[in-house]
Amino acid sequence: MNRYVCLLRGINVSGKNKIVMKELVVMFEYLGFRNVETYIQSGNVSFDSDVTDQTKLEELISDGIREHFGYEVKTFVRSKEQIRELLDRCPYSISELKENEQLYFSLLDSPRRNDDISLEIRTKTADECFILDNSIYILCRNGYGNTLLSNTFFEKKLKTAATTRNLATMIKLSE
Repeated sequence: MNRYVCLLRGINVSGKNKIVMKELVVMFEYLGFRNVETYIQSGNVSFDSDVTDQTKLEELISDGIREHFGYEVKTFVRSKEQIRELLDRCPYSISELKENEQLYFSLLDSPRRNDDISLEIRTKTADECFILDNSIYILCRNGYGNTLLSNTFFEKKLKTAATTRNLATMIKLSE
């Protein structure tokens, strides 16, 4: 049995793609997943499955959401171990964050290299990011709401789907 985390992109944001978490749990259980738990309303689901192919899990969950809720939602599935590794590999020191600084983590649909956009970012913002495989570590010096380094920015520049969560959410999902 494997423990996974599924992050749903763009649900319950500004009244769009509304999904009630209790209904989402029922849908996951209907798909055969066990020990299903949600965390906050932004589409974070932990579950157990015998399936080991994460791409297959993403497809299964996306199909279930389309059938049950009636719209497309991009899904990102990672094992609990992968979430812990993501936190462990963070190039920014969590303990040394200054008062206004915040860390965010974006999961990408496909791997990218750090040099894909790093030069452009350095010339436009004091915020920083580091791309490692299919993840982006984002250091926001003045909050996520004030950064150029948004989910939309990365999707447009890297031409791949992404979803972003804050440090507190990622720590909770790693437990």
